[in-house]
Amino acid sequence: MTTLEATVAADLLTAAVAPEAADRMAAFAPLIGSWDTRYWYRTGLGRESEGNGYVHVGWGLNGLAIVDLWGFEDGTVGTTIRFYDATIDGFRSTWLCPARNVVLPFVGRVLDGRIILNAVRSDPPGRRVRWTFVAIAAERFDWTGEVSDDDGVTWLLTQRITGTRRKAA
Repeated sequence: MTTLEATVAADLLTAAVAPEAADRMAAFAPLIGSWDTRYWYRTGLGRESEGNGYVHVGWGLNGLAIVDLWGFEDGTVGTTIRFYDATIDGFRSTWLCPARNVVLPFVGRVLDGRIILNAVRSDPPGRRVRWTFVAIAAERFDWTGEVSDDDGVTWLLTQRITGTRRKAA
């Protein structure tokens, strides 16, 4: 690793949650670690695809955020940075995927043990996106992705990911 890479990594990743953020970030805390994933998704053309991947989740930005790195079998890699924003009493979360030209900002909240993240896409305009951590346990998580073209009246399941915690080497 070069000096520049080490410097960027040192500021991006943090060993622990900041004490002042621990309570607010508690819903995401069980996700910290490395996971093997199995995913399924439906493309906009109705084709279905499935495969294996991974996700690494860690504390970042001085322990005030969660940084996720998601990888998929086709080589696509994306990242999410999430943090609690007291002004909206919720989480700001942005998905970045350069291979797909996607930047998608979400607002998330915890409801009935689930973490629900909502966004509105600009392409196509007005399409709502809902990503939900449906269940989070010590060794497994379930996640769904849905879209709505009628302002959230009905939702179509387009993605499903199951994560299994990697065993320590």
